Amino acid sequence: MSSTAPPLQVLIAGGGIGGLAAALALSQASSAAHGPTLQLQVWEHKLAWSEQGAGIQLGPNAVRHLQAWGLGTALEQVAFQPEHLVVCNAQARKGQDGVLGRLRLGQRMQDRYGATYFTLARADLHQLLLSAVKALPVELQLARRVVSLKAEPQVEVKWEDLKPVSGSEALHTQIFDAVVGADGLWSHVRQALLQDGAAQATGHCAYRAQLPMQALPAHLRSFDVTVWLGQRFHVVNYPVKGGELLNVVVIVEGPPCDKAQWLSQITSVPSTGFKVATQLLDVLNAADDWQSWPLFDRAPLHGPQTMAQGHVALLGDAAHPMRPYLAQGAAMAIEDAQALAKAWGPLVSSAAPESRIPQVMQAYALNRWRRNAQVQRRAQRNGFVFHLQGPMAWARDRSIQWLGESVLDIPWLYSA
Repeated sequence: MSSTAPPLQVLIAGGGIGGLAAALALSQASSAAHGPTLQLQVWEHKLAWSEQGAGIQLGPNAVRHLQAWGLGTALEQVAFQPEHLVVCNAQARKGQDGVLGRLRLGQRMQDRYGATYFTLARADLHQLLLSAVKALPVELQLARRVVSLKAEPQVEVKWEDLKPVSGSEALHTQIFDAVVGADGLWSHVRQALLQDGAAQATGHCAYRAQLPMQALPAHLRSFDVTVWLGQRFHVVNYPVKGGELLNVVVIVEGPPCDKAQWLSQITSVPSTGFKVATQLLDVLNAADDWQSWPLFDRAPLHGPQTMAQGHVALLGDAAHPMRPYLAQGAAMAIEDAQALAKAWGPLVSSAAPESRIPQVMQAYALNRWRRNAQVQRRAQRNGFVFHLQGPMAWARDRSIQWLGESVLDIPWLYSA
């Protein structure tokens, strides 16, 4: 495709981590084709650019892509590099530290997988991507929400303006050559494409808090990723904001409830009589400002048609929401973005590219759906393993103690 040909009009619905990553990767692919071959728009339904959630973990499989997009130095400035992943028994006997096993991160990850392991605030990753996209010829629009799609031969998008001063509730119509649905768990693009109903409640609830590291007693300041395995619950804590804050996530089986209820639930385990390890309990009691999120997901992907059809593709949580027990939700969205850009690469320099868009979307889906499904299944399995009770919990703990890094490392995940 020559630089004088009209650019393809591409809409990315959703301005979260996945949508901005897609905009960055696609824009770079377009530039590499030596012409303005893609005209990208990113629509976000919120009134301001923001990202929900507290902390995030990024394994080397995601970090490598961010570095390849030129964001390595900026990432290092806002992230923290923990040295270990430490797995503990949340209900260790008094006088025991509960440590079951350690996985070396830091330089070991760099040497083994070509990139390190970072922890950071979700908002910092979002801002890093947003700043990068703002420097590109990408049109960014707030307060726009896709309502419906008509996808042949191009994509007719009906959308609503959510700005409170718009003075109109009428729907608007716009035509695009392709649409990427990166609009999250409650994706309107997904429903327009697949009509498969809402995500389902998992029966688990996450409670999140952040604590100033310097305000904690010295013995509670943790600069590792620490996972505490309990009975029908688990806790993860790690540093963010360059180590200034300790991010704490508690996931409990059951509906949302206030702190007194869920803390009572995990500190009294009738089947064993054990109490939560003293160090963990001290961390939980140090935080008062908890935010709760009921967890939802979908069944693992069962084919490429659930990620792309015709001129429309889904990305990130819109395509494959997953439970947070593998810390890979954002990483899979970043991988999706790179895979989509790679699939588009040959197209943007070809003749009659608009006719080949369905092939590109299909190639993207074929490349991604099995890996995403594998990660979804592994995340579900981890949730089951993390919350085991009785003899099965004992067997899990002994396995971690005996096998150590060989059971905690995940080469198929981090090396891809």
